Amino acid sequence: MTTTLPPASALPSLRPSMSGIVWMLAAGLGFVMMDSTAKFLTSDYSTVQITWCRYLFHMLTALPILLVWRGRSVFHTRRLDLQLIRSVLLLGSTVFYFIALRYIPLATAASIYAIAFAKVKASSWIAVDPASRMWYPLIEMAFHSGISCPAQAKMSVISLIAGRGG
Repeated sequence: MTTTLPPASALPSLRPSMSGIVWMLAAGLGFVMMDSTAKFLTSDYSTVQITWCRYLFHMLTALPILLVWRGRSVFHTRRLDLQLIRSVLLLGSTVFYFIALRYIPLATAASIYAIAFAKVKASSWIAVDPASRMWYPLIEMAFHSGISCPAQAKMSVISLIAGRGG
């Protein structure tokens, strides 16, 4: 007995906001799995081997999806120089992150990585809105003291806000 699936148009579709939530959860799960696997492998394999496997499996997973979705246009770019710079920076970021996983706990490495990402996002927000530049020292202090001691960061931010108001 064979069963046939209904056409894709007959399946219920998710609202765009729900679809975005599902994709964000899937991406978060993917990063957690990649980081955990890399941490586990650092005891037996070199950083170069782990990085090579990460990019190989990423390519084997993403390439078929992109080819179905965009076709051969996925290989075309208007700015090859910027694409190559981005690729080298991503490779360097991955290598250094995997090196860090060899020496520090996964939670610490993930926290530092997330803080650095948030700091870049905050900096780009400040660049877009010049009126918000007065907040940059507060953001900077919160990020730096949060890495060294989260409890101290909370107290320094509170005292800075309280001192500024009084």
